[in-house]
Amino acid sequence: MLRFVYVLSLSASLALCGCKKEGDLEPPGRVGNEPGAGEEISPKDKVGDGATPGALAAEAAGYYVEGLEGMKKLLTRKMTLDKAKAQLIEVREATIQKLVAVGKKREVLDSKGKVAFDLALQKALMKTPKGLFHVMNNGVKRYRNIDLKFANEIATMNVITQYANFDLLRTQLPLEAKRLGVY
Repeated sequence: MLRFVYVLSLSASLALCGCKKEGDLEPPGRVGNEPGAGEEISPKDKVGDGATPGALAAEAAGYYVEGLEGMKKLLTRKMTLDKAKAQLIEVREATIQKLVAVGKKREVLDSKGKVAFDLALQKALMKTPKGLFHVMNNGVKRYRNIDLKFANEIATMNVITQYANFDLLRTQLPLEAKRLGVY
């Protein structure tokens, strides 16, 4: 059963990120049939607090990279499994809180602004250093036979930007949305 949950979780992560090689986690790519594909939308249009969808997306991408770098630090150090788990929880939660703050700003955008944010975020994520994905892949591979739950937690870092998109969060992680007060 646990193996099924891991495979399902990893498969979902891989499907979401558009990875080409089985088992490798890479940044998400743009899907041609996604909402707004082909529309004239500028990530430079101003939103409520003066920020642009493009600037909000860059902020979210920066938090994503920061989270992956935090994960890299703990996965490349020698430490007990319990300490690694505790540190990953800290890194994930700090990243989640920052992304939720961006998500609150995204929420006030109109539909075109949200699409502009989403497209700008996808573009920004493509610039994520590949070495961070390599570390994540190795962490998942190293821990999946030791502690499957921990390996799955590592893998979820790949799609953590969903916390900046409350539409995705409500659909994909409704309990997390409720925990964070995202209705």
